[in-house]
Amino acid sequence: DEDLDEDLDEDLDEDGRGDDENPGKWVVFVPNVIPGEVVKARIYRNYASYSDADLVEVVSPSGDRVEPKCSLSSICGGCQYQHININRQRMMKRDQVQELFERNGGLDKDSFPAVLGTLGTDNVWNYRSKITPHYEAPLKKRRRNQEVLSNVTCQINEIGFKQKASRRLVDVPYCHIATEAINDHLTRVREDIRQDALEGRLRRPSKGATLLLRDSDGRVETDNNVYVNTTVKDLVFRFKAGNFFQNNPSMLPVMVDLVVDAATEPSPSGGKMTHLIDCYCGSGLFAPPAS
Repeated sequence: DEDLDEDLDEDLDEDGRGDDENPGKWVVFVPNVIPGEVVKARIYRNYASYSDADLVEVVSPSGDRVEPKCSLSSICGGCQYQHININRQRMMKRDQVQELFERNGGLDKDSFPAVLGTLGTDNVWNYRSKITPHYEAPLKKRRRNQEVLSNVTCQINEIGFKQKASRRLVDVPYCHIATEAINDHLTRVREDIRQDALEGRLRRPSKGATLLLRDSDGRVETDNNVYVNTTVKDLVFRFKAGNFFQNNPSMLPVMVDLVVDAATEPSPSGGKMTHLIDCYCGSGLFAPPAS
């Protein structure tokens, strides 16, 4: 292992990791940091052109640093930005999209329109309407003589999400970005799945699994193939619980209004839109409200 004391540059990647990229030096990615901070980090893995490191200490914190609401946020891979105030989060997300246009899209920032500010709502906690926690292959119960008691009677440990720095799971009994209805249901689901394992009722006792909790208009569904309803601007969308649908219901009216207003704005020549096609949009979120 190697310790570093570095001043971070101006960017975070899509996983919320800062880096100390400097000319002539390799890049070191550090989680749970904010651009501009001075931190101490410990390198644990090297690649050809960069290294991964753990955060050891924030020597000089950013003014945008806040206390995370979730005690698991430093290790759980479900959230990357809880240590950053919401206004700075939105600025960084805008900058990431701008950078993708320039770096991956090859667009000239001086001739291509700049990305506008990130829109949001005041609902920044308990908003997510779908989560998919995981559990690993259960541990088989054993007799005192260490013989396997049963091929299907077993014990489940962590039920949650992958860690930021590994593929191991973090046990998550409550998720601060999931709706309260989901969290209420999550408590029962965790108890039931562990009891099913102990009593030999798991369908695939030798494997792990991904669970589903989908909040649709206040009703939580756990079966991927059951149809559910979600209301957006007085329109009811019906889809299978396991299918893709936007997972921040409070933002859906904002998104729809923004897209429809932009699409229906007359062209410079005065022409009006006659057709709108939802491409790669799941259940077709934008065309029905625009019709």
